[in-house]
Amino acid sequence: MARAEEFLARHGRLPKRHSGDAAEETAAMWLYSMRRLHSRGELSAERIKQLDRTLGNWRTPGRARSEEAGWNVRMTDLEAFTAGAGRLPQRGKNAGEHEWSLALFINRQRRRIRNGTLPAHRAAQLDAAVPGWNTKPESHQAKRVREQHAAAWDRVEPHAAVILAGLASGAAFTARTGRLPQRGKNAGEHEWS
Repeated sequence: MARAEEFLARHGRLPKRHSGDAAEETAAMWLYSMRRLHSRGELSAERIKQLDRTLGNWRTPGRARSEEAGWNVRMTDLEAFTAGAGRLPQRGKNAGEHEWSLALFINRQRRRIRNGTLPAHRAAQLDAAVPGWNTKPESHQAKRVREQHAAAWDRVEPHAAVILAGLASGAAFTARTGRLPQRGKNAGEHEWS
């Protein structure tokens, strides 16, 4: 602990495992072992208090701290963009590099929430800052399919009662006879009734 404490006092940061400096790497390995013991619940409350007191944010590895800081910067950029543009960033021909990168950021967060890997606090932060972020814009193809389905329903809807009556009749016939109704010269005239 003394090496990690000295390193923090001298450099203003916690030691890194792959720094190239043997003394720093030794202190970093000790810190790594403390994190592992802590994550397994094998550190005493007294030891945890001591580490908190002397090393500050020792529980979070440096990479995780820098990832969190990077994520927060992207969130700030995203909030500023949506406030200025009044919409979510898009990856279109007219999108600039900054807008394109923000659109990719949102897509990654959507993928992570679908996969269950987006931490709840980040999802909540996105929900609060950028309402509608998790609704993907409808593609041209999806819009065309939706419109075709609506047009097909418009053609079928006036006949819905007749269609449903026919289905009910077929279901009743199948329940009564144990087979599907048939068409053709062998089928009785009232087989659908």
